[in-house]
Amino acid sequence: MAAFVRVSERSKVVVMSTHRIFIGTYTASSAPAGRGEGIYTLTVDTDAQTFSEPQLVADIESGSWLTHHAGAGVLWAAREEAVGSVAAFKIKDDATLVALPSSDVPTGAGSPCHMALSPNGDRLIISSYGDGAVSDIALTESGEAARNEEGEVSLAVHNHEGSGPNKDRQGSPHAHSATVAPDGEHVIVADLGTDELRRFDFTFDGALSELGIVAKLPGGAGPRHLAVSEEFIYVTGELDNAVHILRWEDDASATYLGSVPAGDPETIGGPGDTFPGHLELSADGTRLWVANRGANIIATFAVEDDGMTLRHLADAPVGGENPRHFARVGDAIVVGHQNTDGLALMPLDSNGVAQAPVTQISLGSPVCVVPIPSIG
Repeated sequence: MAAFVRVSERSKVVVMSTHRIFIGTYTASSAPAGRGEGIYTLTVDTDAQTFSEPQLVADIESGSWLTHHAGAGVLWAAREEAVGSVAAFKIKDDATLVALPSSDVPTGAGSPCHMALSPNGDRLIISSYGDGAVSDIALTESGEAARNEEGEVSLAVHNHEGSGPNKDRQGSPHAHSATVAPDGEHVIVADLGTDELRRFDFTFDGALSELGIVAKLPGGAGPRHLAVSEEFIYVTGELDNAVHILRWEDDASATYLGSVPAGDPETIGGPGDTFPGHLELSADGTRLWVANRGANIIATFAVEDDGMTLRHLADAPVGGENPRHFARVGDAIVVGHQNTDGLALMPLDSNGVAQAPVTQISLGSPVCVVPIPSIG
């Protein structure tokens, strides 16, 4: 893959225009069922505003959420099924994937929907929506699951109890994502079912140890995904159409500061209408982008200097239905349309505001977008 670069006059930094991305999809056996066939790869040129033709590189069922272990050149996929598992692939120079030996590892939990790596890459942390469990797997330096002499994987499963006021969605715990805390020493798990941010510590051997609750969000919020800065935590409330703001404290707790609507209130509607999903902070921490799946928009917020204030700037239509996940790719956002089988390229203007799509291509049930550094 040829790599083209340019120099941004505004920031005087080199900006890559051509990027490799991997796409996780829902397949026929997923819950919900999808129209993808596995994991795909393609390149995006943000200057030319083009996509290459998607290439199927792993024929895997329900390989929805993807996590890139950059240090090892490994791509992990969560198989989002009732009996959950994760699988690992070595990324070759031509961007094809090769399954690592004995890489299909049960998670001990149901419907794994998110994965994250510990800061030094020695643990894979898996959130399972089905039963609310958080699993962690020890990894080797080569990025695959560590095994003992008997061939057993080092796996720990952390269960939870509780519920929330939304009887349809919060009858039990639903761990939806795990994010390393601002201090780099803890993991915060967003539990949609209990309205809690759960706290984990790393033990002396790297395994996770659950320490309690970082913070409780307002009842019925349904926390889904987190974005963290050096001091603040931003959380999408899937059930209340809000972005919640918390400040990380020295004692590894978080102080709840309030919330803002996840977009223009006239666009996103009331609770239960738009289901905010993924969110990302810009590298300099001044912009926050939020996907609203019911309204089919990406909302852009300015993060004010104090970090405690989000100011809504604009909403941009994504050009399809159910933008479950997106990723910042250079000077653009690449977003998947889960329900209408497509990918869209949404440029960012000079103010970091997402614009309507300029390019779209077809791809069955895309649900996770993962950019990786240029690999040749």
